[in-house]
Amino acid sequence: MKINKLMSIAIVAIMLSVSFAVGISVSVQAGTSFLEDTAVPWTPSFTPNDIAWNDAGTTAVVVGLELTQPGPNAYTYHAVNDTWFPLIVPDQAVNLTGVAYDGYQSNMFWLCGIYTDMSGVYYWVPASGNNYAIFDAPYSDNAYDIAVDQWGNPLVVGWWMTDMYYLDAFNGAGTWTNIKDIGGSGLSQSLMRSVCYNENEHIFYAVGDWQGARNALGANGIMFYTDAAIAPLTTAEYCYRDFSGFPETTGYLASIEWNQLYNYGLAVGSGIYKIYPGGNGTIIDDSLYLGMPRLYSDISWDTDGYEEAAIVGGIWNAASYEGSYIRYIPDNNYVSDPYFLSAISPWCVGFKPPASPKLPFIPLAGGGIVVNVQATDPFTTITANAVFPKLWWIGFNDSLMNSRMDQQVPVDDNYYFTLQGNYSQGWANVEVVVQAWYDNGVAPSVYPAENEANRDLAFTIVYEPVGPSTTLTYPTLPDLEITVGAAVDTELFDFCDNHTVEIPIWLGPQIRSATYGGVAPIGPLFDQIPGNALNNIESWDFNVTIRDAVQTTASNTSYGEFGIQEAVSILVAGNPAGNAPPGTNDNMMNNPSLITYSSNADHWVNVSLEHLWLNGNILSGFNIPVTDVSVANSNWIASQPYTELNLTDCPTGRAFVGEGLANGWCVWGNRSMALPADRCVPAPANGTTAFGPFGSNYNAAWVGALGASTTQLDWWVDVQAGKPEGIYFATITITIDS
Repeated sequence: MKINKLMSIAIVAIMLSVSFAVGISVSVQAGTSFLEDTAVPWTPSFTPNDIAWNDAGTTAVVVGLELTQPGPNAYTYHAVNDTWFPLIVPDQAVNLTGVAYDGYQSNMFWLCGIYTDMSGVYYWVPASGNNYAIFDAPYSDNAYDIAVDQWGNPLVVGWWMTDMYYLDAFNGAGTWTNIKDIGGSGLSQSLMRSVCYNENEHIFYAVGDWQGARNALGANGIMFYTDAAIAPLTTAEYCYRDFSGFPETTGYLASIEWNQLYNYGLAVGSGIYKIYPGGNGTIIDDSLYLGMPRLYSDISWDTDGYEEAAIVGGIWNAASYEGSYIRYIPDNNYVSDPYFLSAISPWCVGFKPPASPKLPFIPLAGGGIVVNVQATDPFTTITANAVFPKLWWIGFNDSLMNSRMDQQVPVDDNYYFTLQGNYSQGWANVEVVVQAWYDNGVAPSVYPAENEANRDLAFTIVYEPVGPSTTLTYPTLPDLEITVGAAVDTELFDFCDNHTVEIPIWLGPQIRSATYGGVAPIGPLFDQIPGNALNNIESWDFNVTIRDAVQTTASNTSYGEFGIQEAVSILVAGNPAGNAPPGTNDNMMNNPSLITYSSNADHWVNVSLEHLWLNGNILSGFNIPVTDVSVANSNWIASQPYTELNLTDCPTGRAFVGEGLANGWCVWGNRSMALPADRCVPAPANGTTAFGPFGSNYNAAWVGALGASTTQLDWWVDVQAGKPEGIYFATITITIDS
C-alpha cells in the first residue's frame, strides 16, 4: 500500500524590540492510505461501545447499542474465514457496554450491559457458537465495563455503583461479591467508565469521573484500585480511591489498559496519562491539538511487545467532534498527530494480536476501519520433478512461518526462504541457491546484472550443508538492505532422507518496493516453469535451486513471487533562529532544517508553509505573510532537474507564493522537468537513508565532500516595516510521497 509521511515543523518567532527568534517543533502524520475502510455486518443504527480480541487474534467480539429492536447487540468476528456473526443476547439487554476476554482460564468473552431496569453480565464461548450464559447481577445501577483476572473471574464497574462487583466464577460458587469502597470515598457518586487488570501485582484499576450529583457533568477524573489477589474469596475485599491528587487534574478519564510488560497503565480521556502501580500518574499529552480540544475514548495496547498503543477519540472541529486515531510509542513518549477518520467519533479500538502484522480495528456506527492491514495465506507445498537433486516444494514465509507467497510484505522485518528436498548422492553433495529480484514491471522477468546500480534490486544467497555456511554472494559488503542468517537444516529421517531448509533474511528499508500482492489469476503459486509462476508485474520474483555442488548442471529449480510494501520515514533536526529589524529583507536563519528520510520507491519531497501569526493566534490580525519567507535546498547535488529549490538559482532562497501543500516547493523532484514520474526522483540504489536522486548513506562517503545522508534546508525571512513586536508561529510541512 502507499504510505505518505508528513512532518510538521512549527517555527516560532520571538520579537525583542526590533528582532525576532525562530524555534522549531516536529510532528509526524501519515497519509489517508494508512487507514482503510472495511465492511461490517451492522447498520448505522448500531453503535459499537467496546471490542475485545482473543489472545491468538483469531476471534473478536464487538458489543454496543442497537436502536432497532429486536436486533443483535453484539457481533463476533472469525479471522479464519473472515466472517462476522451476530450474537443476540436477550432483548431486554438493550445496551451492551463492555467486553473482556479471559485468556487465563476459560477462553471466554465476558460481556456486561444494561437491562431496561438493571444491569446484567453474560459470557460467550467462541468454540460453541453463539451460546451465552446469564449471570444476573445483584445491583441496580448501570454496568459500564468489565475485566478478568488470572483466575478467570470478572470484575464489573459502572455508574453510581456503591461497590464494585466480583464474580468468583471458577474458584467459588459462581456468585457475585461486593468489593466495597473503603471509607465511602466517592465510588457511589462516580461514573466509572473503564477497568483493567494488572497481572504483575494482581490488582484491578478503574477510572472515570466524579459527578457529585446524578446526571451531572463530571467534575474531574477519579481512579480506584482493588486489593491484590482477591481470588479465591476468603475474606472481605476492598477497593481504594487514589488520593494522590493526580486523577483530579485530568478533567475526566474514559479508558485504561495495563502495559503488562513494563507494568504501568495508560489512561485516556481529557488527555493521555501514565498510571503507576499503586496510584498516581503523569501527563503524557494534553487535551489540545492546534488549539482545538480533543477527547479520547479508548486505548488498546499491542500485546506483542507492548511497544505501541492505539488511541481513538474526537477532535473539536467548529461544531462537532471529528473522529481520530492516535499512535502512541512509549519508547520515546511519541504521540502522533491525529489521523482523521470520519465525522463519527469512535468509542472503542482493539489491537489485534499478534502485533505482526499490526492491525488495530476501529468499529464505527455503520462501518469499520483497519490500520496497516496485511493479509496472510496458508503455507502451500508442491511435489513434482523426478530429476535429482529433488526439490519437493519452496516457500517464502514470515517469522511465524506463515506463507507470504503472492503477498506484499513490510520492509525492516525478518523472513525465510524455505524448501524441502533430497539427493540420492547424499545431502552433503548439494548446494542451495536462492536468487530474488525486482521484475521492473515485466512478467516473466530475468535476474539482472550484479552491479552497483542494482544493489537494492536483486540478491543471491548460497547455502552449503558442509560446514555449514550461508552466504550472501550479492550484493557484497558493505550492504545495508539485505542481511542473511544461518540456515536451519532439518533432516526428516524418512525413507527418502528428505531435508527441510529455512534460510533467514532481513529486508531493509530501501529494498525496492513492488506493489503486487495477490494470488495469480492463473497458474500455481510456484512452478518449475518461470512463465507459469512469474506471471504478475510489479513483483519480486525469486527462484530456489538445489544442485550438485560439483556438477552444477544437475539441478532442480522452482520459481515464485511476492510483493514488498512501499515504505517511507522521516526525521527532522535543527532549530532555525535569527534576528532582524523590521523593514529588512533576506535575513538568513541560523541552524537550518536537516531532513533525514528514506524511501524505497520513486518519490518526491515537498515543503509548504502557512502564515506566521502573532502569538500563533489568527485572530490577532498580524502576521508575517508566507510570501515573505524563502527556502533553498543546500545539498550540493540539489540542481536541475532534481529540485525546485536550487541554491545556485536562488542564492537567498525561493519565496513561497501562497499557503498550503498546493503552493509548496519540491525539495526533491521538479514538476517542470521530465523525471521518472511526475515530480519524482528515483529510489536510491542502496542504504537506509536517502538524499535526492541517487544519494544515500551507503554512497555518501564517495559522492563528494558535501555528500551526506541528510538534506539541508536554509531559510530567509523578510520583516516588513511597522511589524508589531511579539511571537509569531507558523507550520512548515515537509511531505514525503512515494
